[in-house]
Amino acid sequence: MMTPKEKTGTLACLDRYTKLCEDVGIIPMREEVWQVGINHAYWMIETLQKEIVADNPLYDDGKVGRWLGFIQCEMINGGRTTVQDERDFSRQYFKQTEPETLEDYLASVERELVKRFDINRRMVSDMFCYFIELIDEQDD
Repeated sequence: MMTPKEKTGTLACLDRYTKLCEDVGIIPMREEVWQVGINHAYWMIETLQKEIVADNPLYDDGKVGRWLGFIQCEMINGGRTTVQDERDFSRQYFKQTEPETLEDYLASVERELVKRFDINRRMVSDMFCYFIELIDEQDD
């Protein structure tokens, strides 16, 4: 599940790519796999925008990331933007920052464990307690 910041960033990127396509008159068109190109990428942009706003569970982080990567590749290969421009634009949304407190760090680890391993929060809490006991034993 995307964080609100990642969702905002993804939609901002898609808005940016929409403008890049509109500026040169590209028409969104779903194409067959062997014919994909910039028109197909524009169709993907419009589809992703709708599905992300609707919180469609079929468009999970992995799928959104793959689609966004394809779209970015088409934009860069077509000379509409550069890798550096995209880094500079998206860094504010996607750059990982260090948690400010231990509680923030543990909360981020908990979210990641629940997301990646499909385990419940109680299991994560039990794991944390176990690790803290191990650390305490080593400190003695």
